[in-house]
Amino acid sequence: MKALIVEDEKMARTQLARVLSTEFPDIEIISMTDSVSSTIAYLNAEPEPDVIFMVPMVIEKIYRKVILPLIEKKSMQLAMRFPLIESHINEIIRQRMIRMFGGRFYEVIIGGAALSDEVEKFLKKVRFP
Repeated sequence: MKALIVEDEKMARTQLARVLSTEFPDIEIISMTDSVSSTIAYLNAEPEPDVIFMVPMVIEKIYRKVILPLIEKKSMQLAMRFPLIESHINEIIRQRMIRMFGGRFYEVIIGGAALSDEVEKFLKKVRFP
């Protein structure tokens, strides 16, 4: 299993990699990134991870900078008042997020700090893995 570690603190990245390598020898750490931009750049170049370990900050920044501007548009707000259209929009957002993270992974593990309630509700709503 190939893993990507996304953590802004070098010591935490190193410790997580050490724990994973020691306790789960079948996990291969293919890369470690330290920011949203470096993670997206890596995934655009080599979208290979099966599992992604990340801190909440990364997914929260993506939510604030990419997703919120889209869903806060008046036209989008109006469209999302209709359940059938809303579910279709949520599926499109889910698929775009999955592609943003390489498209191949089957799990994203978020930890190290609390995830904001707003982002957690959104991720559940769109059924993000």
